[in-house]
Amino acid sequence: MTDHDFLLHPEHWQHRMQKTLERADNVGTKARERLLKVAQEYERMAARAAELRAAREVLNERRY
Repeated sequence: MTDHDFLLHPEHWQHRMQKTLERADNVGTKARERLLKVAQEYERMAARAAELRAAREVLNERRY
């Protein structure tokens, strides 16, 4: 496992998204808007990580 393997784990990004949403509940309006945008990006990154993980698995299967 490399230092960057977490990038391919949707769970990592989903966890960050959840923590960001929790923080958004405890701040003012402007900060909440910003945090919600960040949470949306984490959600997008989680989806991308799932795609990349699936692609990596397909490539690994083809090698064997």
